[in-house]
Amino acid sequence: MADRGFGPNPYIVARFFERLQRAKGGRLHKTRLQVATGLKWPDFSKYLERLVELGLLGLEQESGETFVKPTAKGREIYDSLLQLLDELTKL
Repeated sequence: MADRGFGPNPYIVARFFERLQRAKGGRLHKTRLQVATGLKWPDFSKYLERLVELGLLGLEQESGETFVKPTAKGREIYDSLLQLLDELTKL
């Protein structure tokens, strides 16, 4: 269970979705996503756990490997987040 005191940075959350959006097939191997986000493994793991717990990202197992992909809810939230961040940068 994720740390309830953990407050994800919206820019880092957006980075997860942006990297996944660029990925072939809309999913990435868990380790490749960690590298693509530029986060250290412990921080990446906190974000990933929280985003999966919230139903924004899903995990798929294939040939013993773990892949991460956005859920429909995650894509919807990501679009809303982009709009919000765009508005905030206009202030």
